[in-house]
Amino acid sequence: MAMKRSYLYPALLLLGLSVCGPSPAGVPIPTQGEARGGSISDGLDVGEIRQGRHSGFERLVFDVTYWEGAGKAAGQTASSPGHFRIQPLVAGQDYIIELGGFRALSASLPRFAETSRIVSLSRRKGEAFEDDSTLSLRLEIRPGLCYRAFTLQNPARIVVDVADCP
Repeated sequence: MAMKRSYLYPALLLLGLSVCGPSPAGVPIPTQGEARGGSISDGLDVGEIRQGRHSGFERLVFDVTYWEGAGKAAGQTASSPGHFRIQPLVAGQDYIIELGGFRALSASLPRFAETSRIVSLSRRKGEAFEDDSTLSLRLEIRPGLCYRAFTLQNPARIVVDVADCP
């Protein structure tokens, strides 16, 4: 079943947002491959991770704030969502999400219902996975699904939608 297009996507494009790959009309399309977007930044923190179930897809929202070492702005919404890269470990099922420019992950990792399209989200810690400005997460989804990823500004967010492939 194909994902229904939302009134939100044309608005995203007007804002010049990064997406995992535009369709001919410029609307982000679902993928099982690699995706990247956002902009190079530093001193960021994932302040909160929200999840939501919608008709036809599930959404993860990474709310981007300034890191505690950012001075007066610490904890406030960031102006840039930072950079993301999503790489498949097992296409359609298991992905690595790298968040560049991030010094911290203050957010609690969500837990997912057994009926969710998303199986788990976990942090990959250690020098083999992260450095002082990159966070590494592992996203496991139900087999055969696709995702789309993009950034939003004001407030800064990184968004990952998981749905059936078109």
